Amino acid sequence: MKKFLCVLALALCTMAVFAAEVEASIVLTKVEPKKGSLFVAIYDSSESMKKNKPVASFKVETSGETVTVAVTLPIGEYYVSAYQDINNNGKLDTNFIGIPKEPVGIANYSGSGIPGGFDKHKVLINTPNQIVTVVMNKI
Repeated sequence: MKKFLCVLALALCTMAVFAAEVEASIVLTKVEPKKGSLFVAIYDSSESMKKNKPVASFKVETSGETVTVAVTLPIGEYYVSAYQDINNNGKLDTNFIGIPKEPVGIANYSGSGIPGGFDKHKVLINTPNQIVTVVMNKI
């Protein structure tokens, strides 16, 4: 019986560690103020990106050149992306070959060159009040 209780206690402690959540701030910079809305998506794996199933998503008004979104997530690695829907049509407008016509941003992406996938731009969110910066770029 003691052995069972020890195993149960260990399992509960392990679950508590994996279930730990932290609050983070997603800071979007170089936003075009008062033009449309920002759409932010947070993915926890390359599979969730491929299926377009974010673990969190937000629509935020463009009140200034910098906009902050607070989010609470389990400790882990995430891909954070955003686009500014300048014309408020509810989608990211692109040209005929798929290049965005509206500002876009990805955490850990400078805006130059072709962006990569989850592994290239993932961010480890593991500390309370962590700040993740996403720079909005017009391509």
